[in-house]
Amino acid sequence: MQNAIVKHIKTHWAGRADFIWLVSLNLLGLRAAVHFVGGALKNAPIPIWLILFLLISVILIWQIIGSIRAAKSGLDHPDGIFKTIILFIAAMAVIITTTWQIGDQYHRLFDPIPEPFVDPAIITLPRSSDGGEVFLNGPITLKQYNAFRDIRDVNSLRTVTLDSQGGNIFAARGFHRLIVERGLNTNVINDCFSACTIIFIAGKNRTADPSARFGFHSYAYRFNFTGQQIDVVAEQTKDVARFQRINTPETFISKIFATPASEIWIPSRAELITANILN
Repeated sequence: MQNAIVKHIKTHWAGRADFIWLVSLNLLGLRAAVHFVGGALKNAPIPIWLILFLLISVILIWQIIGSIRAAKSGLDHPDGIFKTIILFIAAMAVIITTTWQIGDQYHRLFDPIPEPFVDPAIITLPRSSDGGEVFLNGPITLKQYNAFRDIRDVNSLRTVTLDSQGGNIFAARGFHRLIVERGLNTNVINDCFSACTIIFIAGKNRTADPSARFGFHSYAYRFNFTGQQIDVVAEQTKDVARFQRINTPETFISKIFATPASEIWIPSRAELITANILN
């Protein structure tokens, strides 16, 4: 058996292999076998695949040299041109697929795996272990609103817990609407200033830690780009209605919007309870 294999290898190398065996076994069949072995060992350690790489390279050289010699010797036959064309096509298929296999394995072994793409516009809000409490920390942003809006298991939500110095008023209004629609409670653990208060007053039950602080002030528009104007008074009027919905006294509302935007009014806990901010 060993002598037969050695003889077959030498016969191909010399270009004297039978045409049918040359194409079907030495070129296409062997290429398929090498591809199968390479696929089975694709996750093998580097030393093993380097040995396989050397073996694949030697086999490719053997295939191509034997094919070239067979093509040269076969041109003298009447059907030599036809066989040469077939040999050329088969040899090119072997070269292309072998190159692809070697390149693919090279990238697997030596190229770093890229970090998965994470769209910076998509975030998730932290939740309690049972999923009933969602935490809203830091500046209020539209990204946070989008994450809150896209929560699927809304039926498991009970409370939105806040700790924020404020942020985007339009995002805060979006939170307000969804909290009202979903009948959720709100809670503050540290601070709830500016736009955060619009979110807080949406809660069905509104609670806060004993040391929590609430900060209020009037609105200001700090940008003056042409074609991008906002009516500050009209915007304040929209949120006045939100405070009125929870029966906040007019005196408290007036104090909020009489406080300059550059300042902050922090009422006492007793004032917050009397104003029905806390219930």
